[in-house]
Amino acid sequence: MIVGFLNVNHASGKGHQITSLAQEKEIDILFLSETYLLPEESIGIPMGHFPMVSCQRSDNPRRRTTHGLMIYCRDIRMCNHIEPLDQSPLHLLCKVGEYILAYIYWNPGANLPLDQRNAHSAALVELIRNIHDSHRDEKLIV
Repeated sequence: MIVGFLNVNHASGKGHQITSLAQEKEIDILFLSETYLLPEESIGIPMGHFPMVSCQRSDNPRRRTTHGLMIYCRDIRMCNHIEPLDQSPLHLLCKVGEYILAYIYWNPGANLPLDQRNAHSAALVELIRNIHDSHRDEKLIV
């Protein structure tokens, strides 16, 4: 099984690029970040290829969504082997066979003041610690 990660920076109109990349590199499961899609939007790929989608509407009136994460399966049959465990707008957690896959999108917060950057980093460490503690006896890939 080959797993990949791609920051698509707006998935709208990029369905062909996503499927071509997965096909060319023989990627079975592709984690996508910064999709900026609403749940009802399509990118030209049947939704059956996406066993997990996480997005939220933005509070900013100039933006429809914030971030957005998706799991794309090149072969739709692979979706039957993905068991969703947990998700938020910034992470997806699923079980594939004997493995737990944690995909975390974390903006480094480089433009934040120092005190906020420290809190931002501490939140990431806490998320990873919680995932690790919850799956201590399993094969976890972050």
